[in-house]
Amino acid sequence: MRGRREVLAALGRDGFALLYASEDFKRDREAVLVAVQNNGRALEFASGDLKRDREVVSRAVQNCGRALEFASEDLKRDREVVLEAVRNMSYALQFAAEDLKRDRELVVEAMRNNGDALRFASEGLRRDREMVFAAVRRSGCALRFAHEDLRRDREVVFAAVRNCGMALEVSAEDLKGDREVVFAAVQNDGDALRFARADLKQDREVVLAAVQKASALRFASEDLKRDREVVLVAVRNCGIALAWAHEDFWRDREVVLAAVRTYIPAMEDFQHDREVVLEAVRNDRDALKFASEDLKMDPVLQPGKVAGNCIAGLGALAPLLCLRSVTEDPAGGLEASVVFGLGGERDASMAVPSGGENPPTVGDLASFAVQHFGVEGGLVHVHVQATAEWACWMLTARFGASFECAQARLLVSVASLDSRLRTPVSAA
Repeated sequence: MRGRREVLAALGRDGFALLYASEDFKRDREAVLVAVQNNGRALEFASGDLKRDREVVSRAVQNCGRALEFASEDLKRDREVVLEAVRNMSYALQFAAEDLKRDRELVVEAMRNNGDALRFASEGLRRDREMVFAAVRRSGCALRFAHEDLRRDREVVFAAVRNCGMALEVSAEDLKGDREVVFAAVQNDGDALRFARADLKQDREVVLAAVQKASALRFASEDLKRDREVVLVAVRNCGIALAWAHEDFWRDREVVLAAVRTYIPAMEDFQHDREVVLEAVRNDRDALKFASEDLKMDPVLQPGKVAGNCIAGLGALAPLLCLRSVTEDPAGGLEASVVFGLGGERDASMAVPSGGENPPTVGDLASFAVQHFGVEGGLVHVHVQATAEWACWMLTARFGASFECAQARLLVSVASLDSRLRTPVSAA
């Protein structure tokens, strides 16, 4: 008795353990019910009699629709059992009896979760326009399972490519040359450009839409691979697109700066360019390996220092201003002790004058630092270490700063450009 309880407990924890149970347990209705309610596919290991047991099979397919594969042939013809199976898993339709694959309501139920279930429907339903519409609206690539006539139907194909651009591959040839259909396809998935007719691969508007979605530049015409605007859009979205652009763009600094963010080989001709290397290292610390020997030793380009340059723009430097201590002078200004530099290289002190009626803010500090240190580009990263109460005083509403004082230490990133402040704030 104790052995039986242990086996039932094991099957309740892992129904697949039925595989290792004795033949007696595989014929034991209670044991098999426990197993299939934990893992429906355990039905595979049940005895033949229990695979014909409607309740056992029903419990199994409710847990895992694919368990229908192991049911008896009679139960694969049982509409209610099959309905339970496809509600759990659309692909269970493949194990249903052929007559049920012609059952319109049942097939619709199977496609409710995944239009690709159309694959297992009868040929008659795969010719049915309404059924195919229902399928491609849920899964555009179900178009591949539709009858050939419907793959020539413009409305059906248009619905399919709007859901899955790659459905263009199986559409009729004339629709691969339909500009509206192709445009819809590449807007969903740029790589669908691969299947467009050659003249549309030369269409600048179509290609621009495609390269914003994927590395689709490889499928564009040679002329458009020479188009600077197209190439810039492509590499900003996916750096590796540079690999398919005309070779001249490997020497175009602006293009390379955009590409190197995700495609380190783009820096091949700019190994001596500090800003290009900075942009590469910012996105991949290992990129420094491919810089020139002199830049490999540049302290500012070391991964740890670059990580501190987190609010800079593309290729731009944002020196770090660490505020170590601050006191308020009698006139209402601030005496600030700071560490300044891309990675915090030198000690300095600053006197920040009073802002009039309002007390000085972190924004004032950043703006003054830009002027005091002559920061090119006007970007600084201010790191404030202080109590939350002090930070509350520093961050006034006039700069629109918002933050939560849940922790005692704050990291405040302030971008100051032409004294007009943008102040993103995050707890650290």
